[in-house]
Amino acid sequence: MTVKNIPNIISASRGLTAIALLIAAYGSPIFWTIYIWCGVSDMIDGPISRKMNASSRKGAIIDSIADLVFVIAAAVVFLPRLEITAWMWIGIGVIAFTKAANMLSGIICRKKIVMLHTIANKLTGLLLFLLPITISWISLEIAGGIVMAVAFFAAVQEGHFIRTGRTE
Repeated sequence: MTVKNIPNIISASRGLTAIALLIAAYGSPIFWTIYIWCGVSDMIDGPISRKMNASSRKGAIIDSIADLVFVIAAAVVFLPRLEITAWMWIGIGVIAFTKAANMLSGIICRKKIVMLHTIANKLTGLLLFLLPITISWISLEIAGGIVMAVAFFAAVQEGHFIRTGRTE
């Protein structure tokens, strides 16, 4: 193992520990420790990679896969516990459809799967990560609405960047 592998190890650990969310007792200290590690690892792997001059296509793929595993695991854990209204489900569907269209657009326009790490996408990830923590003092309607507004903007921006050839 070389030092340049550290960012990839951090990203891969997020994917593996995210799976542990599915078996940890919901709300326990172990659960929240795992959840917080997943969020922190997502915030630090990129900056560490850039600082170490270790950025690579492979690292970006590992990061994106780990992000996807974390999002899916968190959705499996949190969605059944939340009282999501019809308008929120519609918003989630519109965002998911937009993201899927972006993936298809990337395949058509660039001949590859494109997952951009834009500032708006990073902000969406941070807000989504904070959502389960914040809903104990902010209503899900308000917090979820903010997250969905930012996520929709990020998805539209990402689609624009894919179609115009921008990378960030």
